[in-house]
Amino acid sequence: MKKLFVIAMILVIASGLYAGGQQEESKTDEPAKLVMAIWGGDSDVAAVNKMLSSVENSLEGIEVEVLLLADFDKTITTRIVGGQQIDIMAVAESVHQFSSRNQLVSLNDLIEDEKLDMAKRFGANRNLYARDGEIFALPLRGGPMVVYCNMDLLEEKPGVDWTFEQFAEAAVKAYKKGGTTAQTQWGFVPAGNGTWWPWYTSFIYAAGGSILDDAGNPNFDDPATIAGLKNYVSFIHETQVGPSPLEMSDIGQTSPDPVFNSGKAAMITTGWWNVGSLQDADFNWDVAPIPNGKGNGTVMFGQGLAVTSVSENKKAAFKVIEALTSVTAQESIVASKWDIPSNVEVLSSDLFLNADWSSNKIDMGAVADAISKGAISLPYNPDWNQMHDVIGNVINEVLSGNVAVNEAAVRIQQELNSQVFTD
Repeated sequence: MKKLFVIAMILVIASGLYAGGQQEESKTDEPAKLVMAIWGGDSDVAAVNKMLSSVENSLEGIEVEVLLLADFDKTITTRIVGGQQIDIMAVAESVHQFSSRNQLVSLNDLIEDEKLDMAKRFGANRNLYARDGEIFALPLRGGPMVVYCNMDLLEEKPGVDWTFEQFAEAAVKAYKKGGTTAQTQWGFVPAGNGTWWPWYTSFIYAAGGSILDDAGNPNFDDPATIAGLKNYVSFIHETQVGPSPLEMSDIGQTSPDPVFNSGKAAMITTGWWNVGSLQDADFNWDVAPIPNGKGNGTVMFGQGLAVTSVSENKKAAFKVIEALTSVTAQESIVASKWDIPSNVEVLSSDLFLNADWSSNKIDMGAVADAISKGAISLPYNPDWNQMHDVIGNVINEVLSGNVAVNEAAVRIQQELNSQVFTD
């Protein structure tokens, strides 16, 4: 009897092991269920889901839930630290706040395994989310900073190969002093109430300078960086064809965008979002790439997609973000008029170049040039926001006429070294 009992137990255990094996094997047939966190609104969720649907055949066995988070950086950090599932997350300028805390994985090996040609797919934007040779996100979308041009006031439109001198001359020619500040027709409006980092950064890089040097240290003692700053403020203090901060207050505006939209500026530089507010403009306008001069000057806005370190299925997560940057998915961005795609093949396609973005005819070739020929590989780092707080505070004093550029450059260099780069 005991022998039969032992045999029966062995059979039961064996049966259990077999069933367990069957269960484990069946798990491999279940879809990988991933969570992607983004910011924005319902329209952004709809756009991402539409992109996912467009490439569902290449993502067989993978399901993706798109999670919309408010107060994104804070909320996503809480979720990751708390162990909640986040496999893919949207990133932008704060990318290295997360990569420096080891909350994102380097994509280098995954890119190599998939033989993804970063230069072919993303052009000059390929290293937008890289740090110390490691790529932490693939660019998903992003409109470039462009020159908005009132073509009723300009003789010709700036080109990507224009020099700063040509750009400045066009601004001088377009300027017409009015009876009041509000009636003046400005050649170029460089700033608003406060200094937004893309405004001065564009001029610094276009002059061949940079915010940080190749070693990641402050670079405001570089003559090219100083030259770029001088170019930026020259519209206010030298040619005086751009409004000072005080004159902007007189106009009653805090940003260049509404000054341009009212027809009172020949040129401004801002993001793609201003296209939507110009639908009913009563003047002829267009967009142009920021002149490169001695370097590239186009700041890119938008989103990248990264794989989190807490993801339990990193390969599947990378497969998703790779698919979302493919031609098929990126064409979906254009079809829904969501934003500018990151895939350079789509940027040069008839679909993109002939897209009906506005009732006003827009030169989409200039947009493609801005991205593919002029985009800056910005040195995003964990201290990005703190760094630009220091820079912006000093440049505000320059714009107000309280500090000369050379003195400002020395102060910025010293304050960055003493307040931000202290290690």
